[in-house]
Amino acid sequence: MKTNLLAPLLCFAAALAAFAGTPADAAARPEKRRVVATFTVPADWARNVAGAGADVVSLVPPDADNHAYSPSPGDLKKIREADVVFAISPHFETWFGALVREELRKNPEKFVFLGEPFVAETHAAHAHENAPCAHGAEDPHFWTDPALVAGHCVPLIEKALGADGSRYRRELEAFVREAREKLAKIPRERRRCVTYHNNFSHFAARFGFEIAGTILDSATTEAADPSAKRLARLAEKIRRERIPVFADATASPRLPRVLAQNAGVPAPRTLRVDALGAPDSPAGDYLGMMRENVAALLAACAE
Repeated sequence: MKTNLLAPLLCFAAALAAFAGTPADAAARPEKRRVVATFTVPADWARNVAGAGADVVSLVPPDADNHAYSPSPGDLKKIREADVVFAISPHFETWFGALVREELRKNPEKFVFLGEPFVAETHAAHAHENAPCAHGAEDPHFWTDPALVAGHCVPLIEKALGADGSRYRRELEAFVREAREKLAKIPRERRRCVTYHNNFSHFAARFGFEIAGTILDSATTEAADPSAKRLARLAEKIRRERIPVFADATASPRLPRVLAQNAGVPAPRTLRVDALGAPDSPAGDYLGMMRENVAALLAACAE
């Protein structure tokens, strides 16, 4: 009788132990790294490199301008609890340095600045006066060149997370070949554009485009509206040379529309640089965003 009563209890205990797992099993399952990125673009790089090995959050939400972001107390809490924090540069996310000053002093090893070689302290004050933009430090948006992301950012993220980013690196390199092949169909004399601000010169250098002018005298969207005289000069150049105008996804399209209308060229298409779209949208990841930019250029330069 005792045996009959004991057998079901032993079976139940064995099943419970199998379900719960042993301490050794729990130790064998590595904890996910807690990763914070300043905005959606580096957050997506980190997700692709880490895979299932990290929980990644972006402080700036999708479709938001990181130049104009105002951090919250909750952002500082996320940073303090993170194992790794990715940013471009304190000179790019100008709101970030003050937010993390104390944490950076206490735990500098967990901060990884992915854009330091490409970002100049004075980029926000650099003026172009409507001249073609050079490829250099005055434009900190280096990630419009996916080859730089593959060669510079992916290795830094791999090192910080102890992850293998080779699959993502191959995807980025394949996109460079894909984009070059598509954009080569545009005659060289048509590979010119006017952008909202100076944030596309690295893409232009990689794929053989010329930034023929910018609406704002700045590498950020925070600059004051340009003067009427400046816009008139730019409109005349666009009209004379039939240059397509582009709006920026995180800024008002008002000025690009007015400029295109005054110059008698088609309505501006949109380039996306500073923020990904919603996660379920075509521009919800970095490569999707870059494919949308290529499509916008192909369409505009064919008009």
